[in-house]
Amino acid sequence: MLYNERPSYRQEDGPGYIWYSRSTEEWNVGIGKGASSVAIRVSDSLAETPDKVTKKWKEFDGNKFLVNKTIQAYGKEKCFHRELNKGLA
Repeated sequence: MLYNERPSYRQEDGPGYIWYSRSTEEWNVGIGKGASSVAIRVSDSLAETPDKVTKKWKEFDGNKFLVNKTIQAYGKEKCFHRELNKGLA
């Protein structure tokens, strides 16, 4: 399903979503598409889908966003390689 003219993805077994924000030019991971509270994000306006991101993803540690080199997006069949519930709880 498109959101801000780009695909968005829902976590198959949980509350997470991945979507693109035109206003911030970031791919975001959070609970609820378009949510103001984001657990993971990456600024890459050229990536048409999350698996095309070439920048480093950042994860919120409770105070600020820090680069997390273990986060990687894949194709739409298996969009994220990480335990999303941990970052969204």
